[in-house]
Amino acid sequence: MRAVSVHVATMRNMTSRKLDAAPKEPSRRQLWVELARTEILDATERLLRKMPFSELNVTIVMAHTRLSRSSFYEYFKDLHEVLVMLTGRVVQEMATLTREVDARAPSAEDRIGYLAALREKYLISCRLHRRHRHLYRALVEAANSDAAAARVLEDYLETMTQGAMENLKNVQKAGGAVGLNVRETARAMILMTEGYILEKLCRGHAADLEQVTDIMLMILDRVCFGQVPPPR
Repeated sequence: MRAVSVHVATMRNMTSRKLDAAPKEPSRRQLWVELARTEILDATERLLRKMPFSELNVTIVMAHTRLSRSSFYEYFKDLHEVLVMLTGRVVQEMATLTREVDARAPSAEDRIGYLAALREKYLISCRLHRRHRHLYRALVEAANSDAAAARVLEDYLETMTQGAMENLKNVQKAGGAVGLNVRETARAMILMTEGYILEKLCRGHAADLEQVTDIMLMILDRVCFGQVPPPR
């Protein structure tokens, strides 16, 4: 009986600790802060569809919310921080969608299937860049003068580079991309494709998404599975 009593007491203590460790409901203040931040974020994104980031200021943004101008600084340090959060939402959306493709993609030994999966990922990227072109333009512009925006842009490019490196390593395991410097080739490909997307889909919006996707895929196919001249 004593052993049972001890066991029951132990279970009660464990249950109590679990209940104590359970996440607490957000306070009314926290909910209000989240709603206010979201309202500022959404207002900024709407304005960036109409005007460049360089012409935006706190007064303009707050005039398009139900909040006072001075309250902006309760939620954000400056507009660059707002831009960083906006672009972060898009990057997260892209990561979620491309992970779903990766989960069902075949190995690089199946060249046709592998390229089909990469094409799907390219198309996701192109669609998101076009839909949020105002944010991508603003981020590139802000990166020239703001360290936080520059870090976000570089982190995004590095994330894309790591993905390209993984693709090249998979292709090399399947016997392709022979003799390539994986890191430098991946970086060069990302800088090239991001510049191409910026020109075709962000600064201009008349380009055909499918055509842009297929051109990038054709270059990738040649690099990964085509004949590469030996280094001199």
